[in-house]
Amino acid sequence: MHVRVLGSAAGGGVPQWNCACANCRTARDKPQLRRLQASLAISGDGKKWLLANATPDVSHQIDSYEMLAPATGRHSNVSAVILTDANVDHAFGLLELRQAEKLCVYSTETVRDVLLAGCSAFGAFTKPPHSWQVIADSPVHLHDASKLPMGLSARTLDVGGITPQYDGAREKAGATSAILINDGTRKLMYAPTIGAVTEALRRELALADAAFLDGTFFTDHELSAHAFGRRTARQMGHLPISGEGGILPSVIGLGGRHRYFTHMNNTNPILDASSQAARAVHDAGWQLAEDGLTFALTKEAGKAAGTQR
Repeated sequence: MHVRVLGSAAGGGVPQWNCACANCRTARDKPQLRRLQASLAISGDGKKWLLANATPDVSHQIDSYEMLAPATGRHSNVSAVILTDANVDHAFGLLELRQAEKLCVYSTETVRDVLLAGCSAFGAFTKPPHSWQVIADSPVHLHDASKLPMGLSARTLDVGGITPQYDGAREKAGATSAILINDGTRKLMYAPTIGAVTEALRRELALADAAFLDGTFFTDHELSAHAFGRRTARQMGHLPISGEGGILPSVIGLGGRHRYFTHMNNTNPILDASSQAARAVHDAGWQLAEDGLTFALTKEAGKAAGTQR
C-alpha cells in the first residue's frame, strides 16, 4: 500500500487567511511550515489512487505529487474518493473534481445525504459516468467508476461525531467515521475527526500498520484561550489530544510503526516543535503528519520507509 500525505491541517490550513496567531505568523515567515487541509492519497498498485477526503486545496495537492498528475489528455490517476464526514474542509473539494471523466465516491449513507441536501451540485456524482457507493462497517472492495478493482477494501467505524454546522451539528450515526483501508496484507486507519475513542476504535488501532488520528486541538478550551470563540473542542466534534478522556491518553501503546496526528488547527501548540505539547506527543511515540510525507506499507513485516516533502 502506497500512502501520501496531501495535507495535514484543519479547515483553513496553516496559515489561515484571516488569522494572526503565533503559528500562522510563523508559517508566513517560513513557507516550509505551511500546511494544506488534511487529506491522504492511497494506492494499492501505485497507479490508481484513492483520495481520503477531498479538500478545497485538492487541485494544489494533486499538482504537488507527480503520481497524481495527468499523463495524457484529461485522464487522471485519481480514481475514487472516500469521505470520513461531510465537513466543508473534507468534502467540498469534490466540486473541484467535477470535470473528472469518471469518479467513484464512497461514504456512509449519512454523509451522502447531508452533502446532497446541503448542495445540489453534489448530485452529479450520483449519476453516470460517476457513481456514489455507500459503505458501512462491512468491508467493501473499492473500484473506480468503470468498476475496475483498485486492490483495496474499505469499511467505516463510527467515532461518535456530529454533522457539520450547516446541517445543524446533529448527532447521527455515520456522521463521522474512521476509515479502515486494507490491501490484503496491511491496514491503515484514517480518522481526522474523532468524537469518542471507543473500544472498537482501540481494537482496530491495535491492528493498524499505519494510523492518522484527529489532532485538531491539544486542549478542550484551546479556541477560547486564544479568544477565537467560546465552543470547546468537544462541542465542535473533536476530542482534544490531551487531558482526561483525551485521545493521547486513550491510545498509548496502540498502533503500528506509522502513528500520526493530523488535521491540526492553526491554534494547536504541537505545531511548534519546541513546545511542551509537541514533546508530550513525541514522548508518547506519536508524530505529526507532514505535508508530502510518503511511505509504503509492504508485505514483508517491518519493511516500511518514509520520506517527507
